[in-house]
Amino acid sequence: MPSFQSSVRDYRRFPRFTGFNASEVRLHTRSGIEAKIGYASFLFQKLVGWPLQEDDPDLPDPETTTTLVLRTVDRADAHLVAELALYLLRESAGGARFVFTRYRDLPGRPLTDPDSGSALTLPTDPLPDTARAEALAFFNRAEEGDPIAGFLYYYRVVEACFEDVLGALVRQWRADGSIPDVDFLTRVRKLKDQEDTTGLRLVLSTIVDQALLDEAHNDGLIPVAGVDELVTGVYHRRNSVAHGRRGQHREVLVPFAFSTGRDAHDRAWSRVMRSLASRAIGRYILA
Repeated sequence: MPSFQSSVRDYRRFPRFTGFNASEVRLHTRSGIEAKIGYASFLFQKLVGWPLQEDDPDLPDPETTTTLVLRTVDRADAHLVAELALYLLRESAGGARFVFTRYRDLPGRPLTDPDSGSALTLPTDPLPDTARAEALAFFNRAEEGDPIAGFLYYYRVVEACFEDVLGALVRQWRADGSIPDVDFLTRVRKLKDQEDTTGLRLVLSTIVDQALLDEAHNDGLIPVAGVDELVTGVYHRRNSVAHGRRGQHREVLVPFAFSTGRDAHDRAWSRVMRSLASRAIGRYILA
């Protein structure tokens, strides 16, 4: 596949991004992916920005638009690498908000100032990357969503790690010569029936600490600051968000567009689940 590349021009002639330490941000990952975020190149303006503005004058001035340029990336993987870049930028920039949008759908500049006003600094060493950018896409959508929908997206990040821990458990059983073949098959069948709860328990047991358990307990999310209680609470809430049956809608969480009086509770769950998702990414998803 051909590489997805674009030429860029000298960005020094443009104003610096407010709150950032440079008008051009560069990312470089361990596998050789290069990403550059800066003002639109003349090529982009001529081929994309200005022609679209002729059809829709309400689109932003392409000279004030920020664009993402990717190198050493197959076209088929460009959307995945964009999600990786979005995740790495958010993690590196602290309170900064980043949204990647098609130019024709752009309501404004896709790169906005960080809440804290601090400069954006990136590590000098190559940043980690992943072959499972779908998990990062779920994290990105959670960051952009409301607390209830965001909780489910964060859960999907943790769920993406189930195969890691379940596969390791099966390999451990297979390597144990003391387990008879029939018992091994019985264990695998039982694991298949309970893979969601078992996977969640195994992942959480490797990433939680007492501080996070205490936070969940102090916020009234779990009755006791223990891993099993957190597993039960997370799984129950996941089912409440994702599933609903006729006649049970009052027992199902609905993402209203206004406060239902439980918004503090919803935000607390979202904070805890974000922490779990972030830790899962660091341990299982990023290379």
